[in-house]
Amino acid sequence: MKKITILAAFAALASAQLASAQTNLQTFYDFGKDRKHATTTLEMFKGDKWGDTFFFVDYDYAEKNTPSGTYMEIARCFNFWQDSKFKDLSAHVELNAGVNFGNINWLFGANYLFHNADYSNTLTLELMFKTFKGSSSDLPLQFTAVWGMQDIFDVKGLRFCGFADIWGE
Repeated sequence: MKKITILAAFAALASAQLASAQTNLQTFYDFGKDRKHATTTLEMFKGDKWGDTFFFVDYDYAEKNTPSGTYMEIARCFNFWQDSKFKDLSAHVELNAGVNFGNINWLFGANYLFHNADYSNTLTLELMFKTFKGSSSDLPLQFTAVWGMQDIFDVKGLRFCGFADIWGE
């Protein structure tokens, strides 16, 4: 399974080269009581005529500033009905996996996009069935909200964005 994770991470990184305008690289330090280490995140979003693709890869540096764990999510939304009244509803497929992570999860479901006319403010709500390879769940569902607001308080370039995941395991 490590080979699949490495291949998926490589594919995600390779596709980032084709979409540099939608690619983001960030490094932050986690001050949590039991964590206290740096994490580097590479993320990419790309829309196309069939829907969109999003991925991120986290590298944790908990052991002497060398990568000690990797976690990734890659999601594909399919929307072949973009010219209909259901244009903001998409089918969703996602893989969550990593090295030194534990569970490998596939998620299947739907998402709905709320947005203003120029897409500068967005809210996506997702409801997905979640498989648990390596563990189990009495309620195998995940709810995700993803938001983004551009030019907050009319300050050009000031962006507020984030996500929240809720699931049972």
